[in-house]
Amino acid sequence: MVLKQTPEAETTLEDALAQSSYTPPTPARDTDPRYFAVCTVLSATAATIEQLREWMDADEDVTVSFSQEDIIRIEDAFDAMSAVVSHQRSEEFREDFDTCPPDLRESLDESATGIANDLGLGVDVPHSESK
Repeated sequence: MVLKQTPEAETTLEDALAQSSYTPPTPARDTDPRYFAVCTVLSATAATIEQLREWMDADEDVTVSFSQEDIIRIEDAFDAMSAVVSHQRSEEFREDFDTCPPDLRESLDESATGIANDLGLGVDVPHSESK
């Protein structure tokens, strides 16, 4: 795969992601808004990675053109993801997580683990413990 930066990409990142086979998880409606934001950031990043993987797995040489704006958005997504992972490991997040109702904790566990696995991150996702 050849990556090159061009002033105007022939295919926008949005177009490419729209054609991707990746379907991000949808958080439950009653999910904490902070977790919904986490899910949104990580899902967008996972979709970007999945699209890049599809391009890399193509049988033929593929030229992928990113505009400067696309590159900045990808970098911003990874910066946001790093901040989310740091917060996820913080004591404050764990305290909030531990006070969630058990069914919501289980749902968050599954979603967060799925997203982390999709990204191939190997991050520690807090798991609920029976109390």
